[in-house]
Amino acid sequence: MVNTNEFKNYLIEKGYSEFTKSGRRSTVYDYDFRVKRVCRAEQLNIKDLADKVESLILDYSSTGIKWELGRLSHESVINALKAFNRFVKEQATVEKKSIFKALLAN
Repeated sequence: MVNTNEFKNYLIEKGYSEFTKSGRRSTVYDYDFRVKRVCRAEQLNIKDLADKVESLILDYSSTGIKWELGRLSHESVINALKAFNRFVKEQATVEKKSIFKALLAN
């Protein structure tokens, strides 16, 4: 199951900054915020975003119809969507492996 807490943990595991040197929230929290903002803008919950993220990346990319939104804050919106897409794909792989292991155990 995809959720934003797991997304933040994924980003931390992948080496994204959680806090700046001065103690302010950094990339992990910014990407979480951007993903939630896209959810609100697109009127999606996090599960639906996970299902549509690849098409939304196209919309928010430099050739997409929502590029003006995608490029905000030094392209953090599009970068957050791309990171979320990697997270979703990794989650799907983990779930498939666990289902496969369960089938083998029976």
